[in-house]
Amino acid sequence: MKSSLQLTPAVRPGESLGSGTKTERRFFDFVVDGVSLLSKCLAEGLDEVGCLGWGGRALHSDAQARLLVESPGDFADGRVSLFVCPECGDLGCGAVSARVRREGRSVVWEEIGWQTNYEDGWRSIDNLGPYSFDFEQYRSVIENTGLLESPPE
Repeated sequence: MKSSLQLTPAVRPGESLGSGTKTERRFFDFVVDGVSLLSKCLAEGLDEVGCLGWGGRALHSDAQARLLVESPGDFADGRVSLFVCPECGDLGCGAVSARVRREGRSVVWEEIGWQTNYEDGWRSIDNLGPYSFDFEQYRSVIENTGLLESPPE
């Protein structure tokens, strides 16, 4: 059975932390079969934002190409980031990633977990995936997103 994918606008609220701040970010959350993947990340204690909708046009376009399997993953092992650091988007801060592959008329997300770009391996996140999407529906959802905020300063 194919899963359905939607992208819904989300906001990570800004907050003053005494000596620092958490920057407000507007981004897209991945909603699979009616379930927010952001909510699953937050339940794991992960403060991340979706890879689409923020960070400027180049970062957005690059993320779209990776998700559409038109370019290699952004990790050395070929995995693709789904959620990234909300302050800078750097993979060294950690990211929720997946193996994303094309399989005929489908695209598959599997082995969803948390990883960094300076350590080998990744940590699985329970109850996430695998998901198989109809490629045409999936492509339409991914391609029909734009920026929700200006690039970070």
